Amino acid sequence: MEIKNFSIKNIFKQFDKLSASFIDASSIIYLRKINLLDCLSDNLKLFSIKEILNETGFNNLAIEIYKHNIKNDISNDEKLVKCSIKKKLPVITEDKKVLNLAKNSKIEYYNTLMILNYLLYKDIINIVQYDFNYNLLIDYAWYSTKVLDFGKLIYKEIILLKN
Repeated sequence: MEIKNFSIKNIFKQFDKLSASFIDASSIIYLRKINLLDCLSDNLKLFSIKEILNETGFNNLAIEIYKHNIKNDISNDEKLVKCSIKKKLPVITEDKKVLNLAKNSKIEYYNTLMILNYLLYKDIINIVQYDFNYNLLIDYAWYSTKVLDFGKLIYKEIILLKN
């Protein structure tokens, strides 16, 4: 999602139809750090591949392992995107390489900041919870000014929609 092609209507349509997604190790780590991974997995079917889940070092995650037969001659990130393409599902990631692979493959992609907006938009969390988790995320993660500004723009549009 680039700001120059920005359409709040399209983003809200994407949020409305979002029911499942693949998730990368980076976002698993961020969402666990801000205590929202379980909340997200209660409201969105999450898939990943065994290799990615192994990277996190976490066990017993509410993420379904997608079995694939992709050879090990490509990176785990590339495998994840290939699986996402095959299942026609978006990817949640913080990893610029994965974001670029998803973008070039014309599949939807989200970062944790956008997932926070999704949770607010769907009334899964409220504004107080959003603010608390946003501050936790910003203390832990690094986002460019452009990404932060875009996230704030979406947030403001959600607030306007709800009022």
